[in-house]
Amino acid sequence: MRVVLWHAQPKSDMRGIDPGSTTSAEFKAMLELAEADALIVGHTHVPFVRQLGMRRLVANPGALLRDPADGMDLPTPGTFGVLTIEHERARFEVRRARDGSLATTR
Repeated sequence: MRVVLWHAQPKSDMRGIDPGSTTSAEFKAMLELAEADALIVGHTHVPFVRQLGMRRLVANPGALLRDPADGMDLPTPGTFGVLTIEHERARFEVRRARDGSLATTR
């Protein structure tokens, strides 16, 4: 499996991914552009996981630390991600920093 980390979208450090308006075809195109099976992104600080089959996914772990005064209205502040690869199967979980429990994602 090939895992690629990118700040925002592949080939762009400034174009974030809105999980609510990005289609499966667009997620698959991002995987192709990144030449990845698992693409882990950031930039927006919005945690999400899009599983695209057993081997392929696009995910954002959210933001581990952030200043509440920064003006961002995030659904689950203080999150991190855990990528598990077993027998060529990829799984990504977003967890709360305060206690390690599973966080709600978009």
